[in-house]
Amino acid sequence: MVQVISLESVPLVERAHVREGTMRSRRLLVGESGTPGNFSLQLSSTPTYYSPRHRHNFDQVRFQLEGDFDFAADGVMKPGSVAYFPEGTYYGPQSGPTLSTTLVLQFGGAVGTLASLGDRGVDIANALGKELRLAVPNLPWHSHRDRIAEVATTFGLLAGTLGKIARDISLHTQTEVAEIFEPAGEGRGGSSTMPHKRNPVAAAVVLAASVRIPGLVSSALSSIVQEEERGLGGWHAEWEIMPELISLTGGALHHLTGALSGLEVDVAKMHDNLDVTHGLIFAEAVQMALAREIGRLAAHDRVEAAAKRARKEGRNLKAILAADAEVTKHLNAKELDRLFEPRNYLGVANEFIDRVLKAHSSVRLKTPSEGDSH
Repeated sequence: MVQVISLESVPLVERAHVREGTMRSRRLLVGESGTPGNFSLQLSSTPTYYSPRHRHNFDQVRFQLEGDFDFAADGVMKPGSVAYFPEGTYYGPQSGPTLSTTLVLQFGGAVGTLASLGDRGVDIANALGKELRLAVPNLPWHSHRDRIAEVATTFGLLAGTLGKIARDISLHTQTEVAEIFEPAGEGRGGSSTMPHKRNPVAAAVVLAASVRIPGLVSSALSSIVQEEERGLGGWHAEWEIMPELISLTGGALHHLTGALSGLEVDVAKMHDNLDVTHGLIFAEAVQMALAREIGRLAAHDRVEAAAKRARKEGRNLKAILAADAEVTKHLNAKELDRLFEPRNYLGVANEFIDRVLKAHSSVRLKTPSEGDSH
């Protein structure tokens, strides 16, 4: 059966896009959501639309009717060509303006008017931006320091993340835990008084930086408030703030990268530490299984009482539960063994790990000449 669709009968939708410009489209066919036949056939016109490097959560087949479509730095769809973009695949950048909001040209003359250049100011600014491979903002920004502050806060966020990782490494390195260790080396992590010590020196460097950096970020934020078109004192303060921020964050990243690349994991110790609580960490798993039989509140009270008894008597929770007739009436020995097996209570941890690794593998650093990426 052939169905002829009149374009005039299909509503024309024109909308401003969050990226840039406008897109005009007519949706010709739409499948039913949640079914194998879920699809969309759309005819689009993008006269002023610009899209940076990005990806979608669906498969996409594109047929180019007219004009060029830049789907990669060295790839162009010509009219009449067809391309398939699988789900999650990045494509772009397309030709268009650089979308960086911070790495932009500052060129405004004495007071931001470029008066000394006459009517050639904009042309010269554009030429300079092209030469330096920097985007040209709509206005000079000599006393508008939000871009500098944004860079500073980005370093602050990065340092905080690095500090979080370093803190966790230091905690897991403690004698009482002893699950992971920084790489060993001659003269690395030793102590002048205690020969047996193995200090997490990289973590110490990162944590020291993460303590200092928030104060520098605060100073950068304070420097935003400047006078008129030529501030006094605020942007001068940035001269020392920014180099120190960059060196501290870069140093922290360098040391943590080195530590993580050679991190030593004691799997046996990790397994032993699971028994430190004498099975109490499995109380939730037992409660959830028992709740399906006797109700959540009753199961909670039963397991809570068993946990208290396990602590008081210094016994394993599993042994306490195995001696409770009310529990074994619903959970036999085999089921208790299953519930007290750590590998059976990982939830979707592995899926989360796979998602993070997949996302990481799809990200690459962009060059200044490329568009933005999501």
